[in-house]
Amino acid sequence: MPIFILSCWGYGIGAAILALLIGIVVGWLVASNVLKKQIKENPPITEQQIRELYRQTGKKLSESQVLRIMNSIKRQQD
Repeated sequence: MPIFILSCWGYGIGAAILALLIGIVVGWLVASNVLKKQIKENPPITEQQIRELYRQTGKKLSESQVLRIMNSIKRQQD
């Protein structure tokens, strides 16, 4: 009888650990995909914000310079 109880406890603990590990992996994958999607839809900085930041320092950027900065930010995010 005690051996049966111990083996049941062992299976229960093993199943709980396995479920925890699966939950962690699935949760991490879902969270990372949601975060990537949100950053793509709502970038942390826009072209207008870049222009305004440089304007405040007294610099006027051309459109190609703004696009170059935006592309470098996007490359860093990927």
